[in-house]
Amino acid sequence: MRRLEFEVRVAADHPSFEGHFPGNPVVPGVVLLDAVIANVELATGCRVRRVQQAKFHSVLRPNESAVAECFLNQVAVTFRASARRGSDMVQVLSGSLALQSAQCDGR
Repeated sequence: MRRLEFEVRVAADHPSFEGHFPGNPVVPGVVLLDAVIANVELATGCRVRRVQQAKFHSVLRPNESAVAECFLNQVAVTFRASARRGSDMVQVLSGSLALQSAQCDGR
C-alpha cells in the first residue's frame, strides 16, 4: 500500500468564503474534498471515479493548514485530513475514494 501526504490550505480570499459563512468563514467541505481528489489524481495519474465515503469532523478556517494523509492501493484510496490546533491534531475530514482504473501510470 502506498502512502501520500500533502498540505491543504485555502487562502482567505477564496471566493467560497463570501457565502460560507459571512462573519464566520469556514472552508466548504466540497473545497476540502476537491483538494484531496486533485492531489490524489496528480500523484497517481488515475482519475477518481467516485467518492465512496466522506465524513466532515471539524471545520477548517481560512488560511488554516491541514495535513492530508492518503493510503492508496490499485483501485481505492482511504484518506484523512487533520489540522493542528495548539498542541492537538484535530481531524477535519476522512473517507474513501474509488479510482477509475487499476491501469494507471503509477506516478
